[in-house]
Amino acid sequence: MFDMGRRDFITLLCGAAAWPLVARAQSSEPQWRHGLSLFGDLKYPPEFRHFDYVNPQAPKGGRLRFVALGTFDNFNQAIAGVRGLFAAAAGTICDTLMVPSLDEVFAHYGLIAEAISHPPNFASTSFRLRAAARHHDGKPITVEDVIFLRGLQEKQPLHRRLLSRRRAA
Repeated sequence: MFDMGRRDFITLLCGAAAWPLVARAQSSEPQWRHGLSLFGDLKYPPEFRHFDYVNPQAPKGGRLRFVALGTFDNFNQAIAGVRGLFAAAAGTICDTLMVPSLDEVFAHYGLIAEAISHPPNFASTSFRLRAAARHHDGKPITVEDVIFLRGLQEKQPLHRRLLSRRRAA
């Protein structure tokens, strides 16, 4: 018969309790989600049509004017801060991989990205692009497009500072 001490029993019990977590962390299949929330569950289910605060029947068209001090050189947010000055509110004319929900605390949902995956420590993020995602000229948005824009962002001073802090942590 095997005689097990209290310390051995506690070690065995903790190992058995942690095994499902270890097995899930070692799984090669990513856990894909339709959005990310750092504080609790997401409010909106997968494939939701619009946010609760959006009126899909709102009239379309018209003119919107913004007031901004100074001048600008471009509407291209990929080179903002590298070449010229970015136009005020120009970030509202481009789609992004994810869009924040304005009625949740730090929740983002896929826009160009259909699904998002990340490890438990958020050290990296993977995106699965929507097949229907298109550029303004109708060409599909590809993985290469996303990688290219990410490379441009890494050259921007603000992004370099943020990435250096993240890599140092």
